[in-house]
Amino acid sequence: MKQKKYEKKSLITIIFIIVIIIEITSLLFCINKYQFTYSKISGIIIKNNLLFVIVDKKERKLFYDNKRFYIDDKYLSYRIEEDRGKILKKNNKNYYELIISTKISKSLKANDTIIISIEDKKINMIRLLERLKVGDKYS
Repeated sequence: MKQKKYEKKSLITIIFIIVIIIEITSLLFCINKYQFTYSKISGIIIKNNLLFVIVDKKERKLFYDNKRFYIDDKYLSYRIEEDRGKILKKNNKNYYELIISTKISKSLKANDTIIISIEDKKINMIRLLERLKVGDKYS
């Protein structure tokens, strides 16, 4: 019996091998690729280039461990000018006050509230995809 071109098994085998190679490559990429998660922290502008933030112990450690953060989609370096220590205890959790010096846009004035995004932890793409699947909010 004569076979048609679409009935030949060699083409199906080649396509199957290509698909397997692509899947293995994608899996290796997801395992080896790492991405940062970010913590969002509210801050208040005290005056030109000074921020006031109230953070818990974990967020305070993030500020000391990192050198840069995001404000309005700009990656800025900062310096901790003053750490006023523990100022509040609520629900068995201590909160600390930090004064941070950084370059801020001239359009922002004193008493404006801004959101600071700071690198929290590094996770690989597999974990990130699992979190997106489950719907976890990077906690």
